[in-house]
Amino acid sequence: MILESHFTDDEWWRSASVNPQDLIEQSLGASCWPHEAAQQLMSEALVFAWHTAKWDRRVARLSLSISPGVVSSIATLTPRQLAVISARHWGALRLRWQEERDFWARLLAAAQDGDEEALSENHLHAKLLLSGTLVARSTLSQLGT
Repeated sequence: MILESHFTDDEWWRSASVNPQDLIEQSLGASCWPHEAAQQLMSEALVFAWHTAKWDRRVARLSLSISPGVVSSIATLTPRQLAVISARHWGALRLRWQEERDFWARLLAAAQDGDEEALSENHLHAKLLLSGTLVARSTLSQLGT
């Protein structure tokens, strides 16, 4: 998934699952989207993450790069809680690798040109970025940090 919302922040999701109305949003920088679009994307991303976590938590962790604690928190949410979180915390939605401008520029150029080879290379690059995130997180958890 190219979207994420605190998917590695266990504490944020524990708070969101207990009382999403009182959760104080930490600034993550400017949102990529206008309010209405961000709220809809947030809703769709959370519903997708929720369904995936309910279906198979391991798949959710690997395919969406969600920490084990966040997967557990998301899986226990109700549809109503998902809607409240989406409505109140749409600003937490981020484009994954948002700071990787070269990655997104290459992907956009490949898509506009219909360059299948470049699209395939970008897909592989995305998989490597995702794998790097998972390996780094696993290493840190094994070190106890």
